[in-house]
Order: sequence, then C-alpha cells, then structure tokens
Amino acid sequence: MIVGGQSSRAVRAVVAPGGRLVSADQPLLDMQLRAQGSADGVVAMPALLEIAELTCRLQMRVSRVVRVADVSADLDLLVESQFTDGAAHIEIYGLGSREAPESERAPLGVNSDLVLNCDQKGVLLNAYGTLARSIDIGHFGAPVDKGLLSFPAGFDLAVQKEPIEIEAQIGEPSKKCRCTIVPKNDAGGNVTGFELGVRHIQRTPSLTVVEPPEVSENHTKALGQGLDDSFRQPLGRIIANAESIGSKLEGPLRDHYAVYAKDIASAAKHLVELLDDLGDLSAIEKSGFETAKDKIELGDIARRVTGLLALKAADQHINMVVDETSGAVYACAEFRRVLQIAINLLSNAIRYSPAGSCVTILVYGTDDFAELSISDLGPGITAENREKIFDKFERLGRSGDGGSGLGLYISRRLARAMGGELFVDPQYEDGARFILRVPKA
Repeated sequence: MIVGGQSSRAVRAVVAPGGRLVSADQPLLDMQLRAQGSADGVVAMPALLEIAELTCRLQMRVSRVVRVADVSADLDLLVESQFTDGAAHIEIYGLGSREAPESERAPLGVNSDLVLNCDQKGVLLNAYGTLARSIDIGHFGAPVDKGLLSFPAGFDLAVQKEPIEIEAQIGEPSKKCRCTIVPKNDAGGNVTGFELGVRHIQRTPSLTVVEPPEVSENHTKALGQGLDDSFRQPLGRIIANAESIGSKLEGPLRDHYAVYAKDIASAAKHLVELLDDLGDLSAIEKSGFETAKDKIELGDIARRVTGLLALKAADQHINMVVDETSGAVYACAEFRRVLQIAINLLSNAIRYSPAGSCVTILVYGTDDFAELSISDLGPGITAENREKIFDKFERLGRSGDGGSGLGLYISRRLARAMGGELFVDPQYEDGARFILRVPKA
C-alpha cells in the first residue's frame, strides 16, 4: 500500500458492523485482494478488522499504530477510525515500511495450501491461500503454535534463524502437514517475523476396496465452500494483476494491450460476482433462512450506493440523482441485504440506460412501509415481463451484458425474507422503475 517511505495522504475505507468492507480506496482494496479477501467481504487484515469492530462496538473514535503484513512487506500504519452513520469510517496513514529482501520473497503460495505471516514471537498476523478462509478469527493475534499448528516436541519457532522445513499438525482435529518456515530479517540481520508455507501430506492410498461413503448435506456444503475458496484465490490475483497492467502501473504499454488487460479484469470480476450470486442463492433457498432486523435509514442507503457505483456511472456517462425531499425514512430491515438489493438495482439501471441520461433514486414512506425506488430512462419492461424478470436465471433473451440472471431473483427473495417486496412499477412508462418496499421502523 505505502512502501518505502511515509505518506501524509489518507487511504480511506468504510467498514460495516461485523467487519464487512463497504467501500475502500484502491490501495487498501488491492491489499484486501492480496490477502485473499473480496471487495465487499470481511476485512482480511486482522489488525484493521480489530480496529473496525472495536469502533462499531464502542461507537467512539479509535486511533492506533499497527503493523500489517502484506505479501512483500511489513507496513507500519497509523489508523484512525470513527463511528459515523452506523459504520466505522477509517483513515490510514503510512508511517514507513520494511521491504522484505528478495531472499524472503520465495513464492511459498505456489506449492502451499496456506501461507501464514507471523511476527518475531510467532503471533499470527495474516494468512492467505486456499485454506485461509477456514481459519477461525480467534487464531489471529495469538501464537500460531497455540491451537492452529502443533510442532514436534522441543521445536521453538521464535528462535529459528534459518529457513527450515518440518512436519507438523494443523487444525482440530489435527491433520499432518508439511511446514516451510522462512525467517524475515531486517537490515541488521535481526529476525522480525516468519512466513510459513503449509501443505497437506497426501497419504498413500490403500489397496483395499471400500464402498463409497454416502454424501451428506454437510459434506456437499464443505465441498462447495472448498471450490468457492479455490476459485476466489486465483480470480483475486487475476483481477489485481490485470488492473495493474491495464493502469500501466508497471510501465509503458501499448494501448490495445492495456484494453486487453482491463477486459481480463472485467471477466474475472464477472466470475467473482457469479460466485457471490451462487453463494446467496444457496443461502436464501435453505430452509429457515432469516435476515437481521436492523434500524436503517433509506436515504443513507441511497447515498452509499451512489458513492459505490459513481465510477461505473461516470464510465457510462450516467448522472445519478438522489431525491430525499420526504426527509429521513427509517426502516426495519437488514442493512447489508438492503444495500445489496440497492446495488443490484442501480447497477442494472446504469447498465441499461442510454449514455447521457439520468437515473433517479427516491426514498419515501407510506403508512406501513418504507420504500426506495430506482428509475431509469432505458428501454423499459413490457407488461408480460414484469413478473418473468424475477425468475431464476431469466435474462429476457439478453446475452453478453455481464449479467447472471440471478440478481433480481435473489433480490426479491431477500426483500420478502425481510417482510417486504420488490416489484416493477406498472405506472412508469419512460423506462423502468423498480420499487423496494420494506417494513417501516
């Protein structure tokens, strides 16, 4: 993020209660992806996550100096966080960083299922790899050999001076693994931390023929989670690298190659969005699915969603207008889910609006409900398609526009789960107007 010096310019982020990233400046977003987090997922840097959660829990200003382990450097950061509009608003200032020597930058992740970054005492700071998301958050900030890894008797991680590879145990129940340990040294040769590459040991298969076990629902869920993690890691790297190339951050590049790189990043983002949709689909169709009952203000939702999609609208030459003439409109619904629905609706409005037109977001209340409507000047939706458009995988014959056909289906299911509704306004004739209705607070 900020390497090899100091910076007086703040890198900003907004983090919702629970640690989910609402928005972030590009340097922090890049770091989030390098740590195997997602653009709208839980903050992947434990030190920053702790500050955000503390801010939301205490609802007061928090200021700390922290060290965050990035892929190739340890970053010393001043983090200032305050609670505003129901979320932690964070400003991060660089206080300098220590570049890791080339000898420390061995690509442990290439042959490892998991890479762990620890300080000089063996305390876990960061993790990435296909197994990173399965680590309980309680392991971060604690010695890596207290619960997560078990080393052979007599082995002390904190006194290691040279790279070493040993067998160990990981997880609970414990499983055999092979652990490559690389000490990190400062300019004076002092150990400042450790990088651990962990890979599972494959047992020699038995020649005994056994019946295949019955596949349980939990096993299927675990398999799906494993596949999800396996896809997200390489996709995150593809997006980060392609955007760096497309932005010409690594040096001059022919324009058409830069366009190719941006196309690659766009395609990878589409796959990530599809993974998100499939994850939501699995959740909402599970029996007993429920949403939280937060007290939210729809005007705040409208302002947030326009901020998140401002660049996308600017690229399409679309003007966005938020109409809050009715004043503050409070609702009883899950903040994250309402924001998700609003992002989906506004994204669609921007995608199908003609260049130079306007998209309007209106918030208002009725006797029993709070409502948010998004109107565009696009081709509109015919009467026979006003319900069909909410069917699963329904595209209305469109192809190649980046959609999955799941967004509106998921959005309506979420609206109904919150005791509300999502529908197309039949009276609107100048394009399309979607109305989200949720219970009034």
